[in-house]
Amino acid sequence: MRASNNAVSVAATGVRQSSNIADGVRVASRNANNATPSGVVRASNATPTPNSGRAISSGTSGGANTGVGSAPVNRASQNASPRVHDVINETVDAAMNNNGNPNITSRHTLSSSEAIDLGIEALGPGYREIGRKGSGVFENTVGEFTYRFRMDVNSLLGRHAPAVPHVHLEILDTSRNVLANNHVRFIN
Repeated sequence: MRASNNAVSVAATGVRQSSNIADGVRVASRNANNATPSGVVRASNATPTPNSGRAISSGTSGGANTGVGSAPVNRASQNASPRVHDVINETVDAAMNNNGNPNITSRHTLSSSEAIDLGIEALGPGYREIGRKGSGVFENTVGEFTYRFRMDVNSLLGRHAPAVPHVHLEILDTSRNVLANNHVRFIN
C-alpha cells in the first residue's frame, strides 16, 4: 500500500525545510492548510525513567542514562505514551539480541505525533541533524551507542519496506555498525 495521504507529503516537505525534529513537524503542520501543530511536540524534557529488567545503568550523566558494557539504553521518559515506550523497548531488545540482521518492523503502529515523540524521547537532549540540512536524519551518542531517528522523505512516503509511511529508530555501536533498525509505521 503506497502513501497518498496529503499530510504525509506535507510532512515530507517539512523535513526538507528543517534541521530538528520538532521544527520539521511545525513546518509540516503550517504547510498543511495552515493547520496548527497543537499537541505535536511536548514542551518538557522529562527525566528518563528507571530501566526495569534490562542490563543497563540506572545512573545518569548530564540528565541522560548511560549504557553499561554492551547494552544500549532505554531512553523513554515518563511523559511518553505507552506505545512509544514499547517501540523503544523493542528496539533496545533487537539491538541486544542482534542475530546478524538488524532490520525489524515494529509490532506497533504509532500516531504521527507519537512518531515524533519517539524521535524526541529516544534521542534525548542534544541530538543533531546529520548529513545535509533537511535530511530528516537525527543522532545522539550516549555512552557506547548512537541513537538515530530517521524520518526521511522516502520513509515518510512509504517508498520502501514495509511500503507504508514509517520512521526509523536505529541503534549503532562505536564502529557505526547498525545493531537495530526498527521500521515504525505511523498513521495520521
